[in-house]
Amino acid sequence: MYDLYSESAHADIEGVKSWLLRPDADGQWGVVGSPERRPDFANAIMVEVALEVRDIAVALASIRGLQPPRLAALDRAINDAEDRYLEPEDDASEAD
Repeated sequence: MYDLYSESAHADIEGVKSWLLRPDADGQWGVVGSPERRPDFANAIMVEVALEVRDIAVALASIRGLQPPRLAALDRAINDAEDRYLEPEDDASEAD
């Protein structure tokens, strides 16, 4: 997941390739010209976005001395989505 998200978050060639290009049967890269379904990718990115937006909402509310409503329920829903859609990180690969 880290590699996938990192590629999409940085302005380098790997991010461009991940979002806009696909290899064809011959291994040549080409621009995606039609709708494409990548549910694993979409679900993982949506969980990451939910985590970030949740933190932003908490930070903004705290400026006014508030807390977003039903935060515990939101946290449970995000945790459930994380368990369902994100692959566990390989601790050995992070040591590099």
